[in-house]
Amino acid sequence: MSDSTGIRAAPEAGDTRPDGRGPRVPALELAVRCDVGRVRRSNQDTYRVDAERGILVVADGMGGHRAGEVASRIAADAVLERLIGLDDSPEGDPAGALARLGRAVEEANAALFGAIAQSPELQGMGTTLVAVVFSDGHVYHAHVGDSRLYRWRDGTLEPLTRDHSLVQSLLDRGVFASREQARAAGVGTHILTRGLGVEKKLDVELGSHPVEPGDLYLLCTDGLTNMIDDPGLAELLGEHGHDVQWAAEQLLHLALTGGGVDNVTVVLARPLV
Repeated sequence: MSDSTGIRAAPEAGDTRPDGRGPRVPALELAVRCDVGRVRRSNQDTYRVDAERGILVVADGMGGHRAGEVASRIAADAVLERLIGLDDSPEGDPAGALARLGRAVEEANAALFGAIAQSPELQGMGTTLVAVVFSDGHVYHAHVGDSRLYRWRDGTLEPLTRDHSLVQSLLDRGVFASREQARAAGVGTHILTRGLGVEKKLDVELGSHPVEPGDLYLLCTDGLTNMIDDPGLAELLGEHGHDVQWAAEQLLHLALTGGGVDNVTVVLARPLV
């Protein structure tokens, strides 16, 4: 069953944070779908959305005996709580905004190791994570693993993150020309080179981009992207992107009808700038 709960209402366009302090946060037109898929018995994906503060988080857990579900929840909650705790950040400080986002993900990683220390049966759990903050006319993002962030702008779909996976590293080195070629050679699509809960020292990838009117941002887990390639995503957003609720529903539908072999999470956000 699809879940679309957990969204806090967006502020009016151009508002600051709820108490009037800090960076300007745009109103967000949002759609969220999260589904267990057609094969898995439990949903190890987690999303958190705080539209009042322009924060979006998607995590995809890994680990047996429901540990992946625990990992994604701990990590997503830790990032959201840390960013809310830094709610007094000054306006117009892009370097500081990125640093705060990076620290939030690092602290989420530490929270996972803390949970493992308290409950050794969780040993081996981990999660991917992609987090976004919209403020001051920019989108700030952090990611670890293969959950992704895309931007749809003027008819073009652009990935703003690059997977931390074995397949992607082999493609970057020119060992294979395409993902299909790598799969045909037996390279596993789920082998990650980075993840929260894997090493205590975490390498978080950060980025920022100016937001333009009409931009549409997609955060998702690999339950979507392993079922629909980038041209397929672009075609669907080109046809349905004007209606984020319908677009999210159609993305989920395509992932499920394509096999639904993994949990699927889709978050679409259009900043009203």
